[in-house]
Amino acid sequence: MEARRAHNPEVAGSNPAPATKKYEATLSLGSFFCLFSNHINQSPQLHYPDSTPLTITDAIIRMTPKEQRHSMKTIILASASPRRKQLLENFAFKFEVVPSDYEEDLNSVIEPHELAKAISLGKAEAVAAKHKNVIVIAADTFIVLGSQILGKPHTQKRAREMLETISGKTHSVITGFSIIDKGNNKTLSKSVETKVHIKKLTLSEIDAYVQSKEPLDKAGAYAIQSLGSVFVKKIEGDYFNVIGLPMSALSQALKKFGINIL
Repeated sequence: MEARRAHNPEVAGSNPAPATKKYEATLSLGSFFCLFSNHINQSPQLHYPDSTPLTITDAIIRMTPKEQRHSMKTIILASASPRRKQLLENFAFKFEVVPSDYEEDLNSVIEPHELAKAISLGKAEAVAAKHKNVIVIAADTFIVLGSQILGKPHTQKRAREMLETISGKTHSVITGFSIIDKGNNKTLSKSVETKVHIKKLTLSEIDAYVQSKEPLDKAGAYAIQSLGSVFVKKIEGDYFNVIGLPMSALSQALKKFGINIL
């Protein structure tokens, strides 16, 4: 009976001194690799004197400075756009995709840059409201030509009208993006503008492109990264902004949330 008591720290009197003292789990690099090796071979749970189980994940978190731990939060891309998902994957961090149910309104009288930021923030807030301790990234892209704001056409008729409108002209592509750190109640919104010069389009080119159905879910009715690229004479600004996510501006903004891409 005494032998059992000596090997059971939960039995009163077996090891009284450490039971009254709390320890902060800190591991040397060597100790960590030993723990990792044991985890792979035996999957044990390490018990510190306060009898709290410590898993590999716990060990990594406790070894990380507190000011850096928020970067381990779940990152959510609040968008159904496969282009934005593909672009964000270039940043080489894990994230989840949760499309926002925010209903955007492009008929607002708000100045375009402010409108883009407002819509992206609305998308981010709609998703952040349903999660805890997450970082949410959302964006919205549209085209501005004169006083017109062009979003996605959705129908072939509207796509044809948009292509006729931008033919032979220079327009601006504006993307607003927002980042919300739900745990720290921190929010940032920015907008980026790229000017795109479109060549004069023939009716046969417009018809053929509309028949491809590519323009139906693209802002301004063309995809610069795909077949629609043949319409673009030149651009001034961020190419990725036209696709839907200004990578350079986003990476700089993420630094303010403790996320360094490079």
